[in-house]
Amino acid sequence: MKLTKRLRVVATSAILGTAFMAGASLAQKSSTRTVPSNTILRADLDDQLSSRTARKGDVFMATLSNKDYSGLPEGTRFQGVVTEVQIAGKDKPGMLDVRFQKAILPGGATVSFAGELADLDKKNLRRTSTGRLESKAPGKRFETKWVGYGAAGGAVLSTVLGGGTFRGALLGALGGAAYAYINKNKKKHYDEVEIAQKTEFGIRATQRLTFTDNSRYRYATYDPSSDRDRDRDR
Repeated sequence: MKLTKRLRVVATSAILGTAFMAGASLAQKSSTRTVPSNTILRADLDDQLSSRTARKGDVFMATLSNKDYSGLPEGTRFQGVVTEVQIAGKDKPGMLDVRFQKAILPGGATVSFAGELADLDKKNLRRTSTGRLESKAPGKRFETKWVGYGAAGGAVLSTVLGGGTFRGALLGALGGAAYAYINKNKKKHYDEVEIAQKTEFGIRATQRLTFTDNSRYRYATYDPSSDRDRDRDR
């Protein structure tokens, strides 16, 4: 009888110990990570967008670029929504404005996310020691939109203020490397915004993004010596 009780006590202790260790392990694996506000994310468009066919409220998706070092896991996707559409006319260019409202992590976990369009021009960005990009002018409240400017299947990511359109990064075939001034007095006609699938663009996080880490997530590791993806930290 005494032996049976002892065995029960030992078995119960073992179960409790195992549960405690499992809980501790789960807590360790379920640590949170944070992407600060004003972080510039690099993303690739999953869906083609056009000012000719888009409608306000249309939902589209983008995927985190493999050249992004923001701290989000590889394969993260973003849900965006079209907030403004202007079809090109004689005296106006095609225009698209969008906002991002949700991040979908690998495995399907969804977290709230607030983001807006941002250019990837190096002179407007600074890079942290971990490779994360930040805007140099987080306090400036200009609207950044895609504007049709004859980019051969692309568009110009332009800063718009008070109805005027200013300098922006050329997207599409040139991959954001070229810059141009939009001046309606020098242009005979305007074009539609045509953003091809897989086009890389920038998203500025307007609020901090916090998510629960997972042992299955993989993260790009920044190598400052080559400025390339050297290896993975998981």
